[in-house]
Amino acid sequence: MATVRLERIIAAPPQEVFDVVTDSNSLKLASLVLRVKRVREGRNGGWSAGAVREVVAAGAWFREEITTNDRPHLFAYQILKSVPPITHFGGTIEVTPEAGGSRVVWESSYDIPLLAGGKATAVVTKRILELAFGQILAEADKKLTAGANR
Repeated sequence: MATVRLERIIAAPPQEVFDVVTDSNSLKLASLVLRVKRVREGRNGGWSAGAVREVVAAGAWFREEITTNDRPHLFAYQILKSVPPITHFGGTIEVTPEAGGSRVVWESSYDIPLLAGGKATAVVTKRILELAFGQILAEADKKLTAGANR
């Protein structure tokens, strides 16, 4: 099993950080993400729990369900289908208050079947996901910091 875990302190209140980081359109801040589309509304509308999104990235496609959207603390998702195929054990974005702002922890765990490359592919995808998650958090940090400096 591969696990991607990134942690970052962002100098903004948890509500603002949560709203930017968990906005599905923020996935497009990663250079490899080409498109994000909601294919099903959440149980309470929009991107609430139960919403399903499709993410198209360079060389990959994911269908994900939002399983938890507990603003401003916890956002969780589950990859239902993907190309190439993976077994996803869930992803979470947790935002907690921190002196001077918020701590964001983004974690996702998965396996890649042997027929799709197994452990060798998992090593490569882990690095790609670390870069993508890192880009999203860095751009969210810039956006929120720019807003605070106005």
